[in-house]
Amino acid sequence: MTTNPSQNLVRLEDSIAETNLVAIIRQEPAEITKLQELEFNRSYDDLDYLVFATLSLPSGHKVALVRHENSPAPGTEICVKYNQPNVAVVIKEALTEMNLSPNDLTWIHPEHEQKLNKLKVFRTVNLANWLKNSIEEEWQTLEEVLGSRQGFLLFSARGVNMTRAIAINFREESTSISVAFVVRIIEHYSDNLAILLEILSLDHQSCLPLNLKLAVLDYTGNLFTMVESINQDIGLRLNIGCCLGDRFSVTITLDDEKKIFDFVA
Repeated sequence: MTTNPSQNLVRLEDSIAETNLVAIIRQEPAEITKLQELEFNRSYDDLDYLVFATLSLPSGHKVALVRHENSPAPGTEICVKYNQPNVAVVIKEALTEMNLSPNDLTWIHPEHEQKLNKLKVFRTVNLANWLKNSIEEEWQTLEEVLGSRQGFLLFSARGVNMTRAIAINFREESTSISVAFVVRIIEHYSDNLAILLEILSLDHQSCLPLNLKLAVLDYTGNLFTMVESINQDIGLRLNIGCCLGDRFSVTITLDDEKKIFDFVA
């Protein structure tokens, strides 16, 4: 009598909902566990026996990391739910969470490849740490980013607890458009923050390109508020309030190119 080795295992589809393959990274599970505190569990599907782990993302979404035992190709699969919206954004977020980049992808589903190439997801920003002067290195002072263009600021600096900015670039046909994304913590009282978000042009012309969108999304990915540039706008501005520990995202979009910033207050 032989024993079926799968009889004590739970089928993958009965364990998790994230079984739709959308990308493959070159890292093996052993390498991933060094980057993240993840536990890979044994399971099986119609193809083979496998190991898998579930990675929870700051946005609230999840991906499964799957490695089939007898696959001839190296690497680990990234899987999402079959009804997962904004798959390219989720792939980018998963890479960022694992401290990887698109260069670590060995395959991506053609349906999402073009969208992924047009996305830029930045490292999660912890605003509470800013108040302790612990600031991510890519965020600079206004002087460093704006230089002589500080006169175009939309908001007076008085009463501001902390201000940092980052330069970002968009490509439009054969030209490059540069803007500054400015984040100001206006007030800090008890467990609440008042935050001002600004977009300013870094190009020789002081006006922003038409249809540039600045949007804030809640932790589930739903739109909270948005503003869009129109003719001759010199900048965009949004005011938001949040509690310490809240998570939200900011997207800056021009045509079909999008930059994504994840924040935790």
